[in-house]
Amino acid sequence: MQIFSTANMANLWLATAIILAVLIVWTALLSFQLHRLHGRYRKAMSFGDDLDVERALGHHAEQLQQNTAAIQALTSRVQSEEALLQRTLQRIGLVRFNPFADAGGDQSFSVALLDANNSGVVISSLHAREGTRVYAKPVTAGESSYALSEEEQNAITRAMEGRSGEQRGAATPHGGSA
Repeated sequence: MQIFSTANMANLWLATAIILAVLIVWTALLSFQLHRLHGRYRKAMSFGDDLDVERALGHHAEQLQQNTAAIQALTSRVQSEEALLQRTLQRIGLVRFNPFADAGGDQSFSVALLDANNSGVVISSLHAREGTRVYAKPVTAGESSYALSEEEQNAITRAMEGRSGEQRGAATPHGGSA
């Protein structure tokens, strides 16, 4: 019995040719991928036209330090701005009212101007035929060391609740102290 007959030889040559074709295609694909990878490597590691890994890594390390310093500076600035923002006027509450039965219209008002900590000032203006009086009272954490009228308290409450729109009070005589 002959192992290498003509029919077997033809099949062996065909199998060898197929394996060779697959290996050629595989080698071409690997060469293409190696070429792309080499291009990326040159781009990442080059400094100008030279392919100097040490200089490229040194340059990247320097850039990383600069970026870290810039991020720390920005973080510090954001924290400073946030602290400043806590003290700015952020909440406003307005209440218009008629404190005197003999005067027409809601010409009087109380307005609360508060920061993020509900501290600031409440300003009231009482309009009468004889003149207008304006009062300002400090507010700390939503409270004042001075007696507040109902309208002033409503203005503070509206500011703390984020309802800055106007609210009209009743047309009754002013009940609180200004």
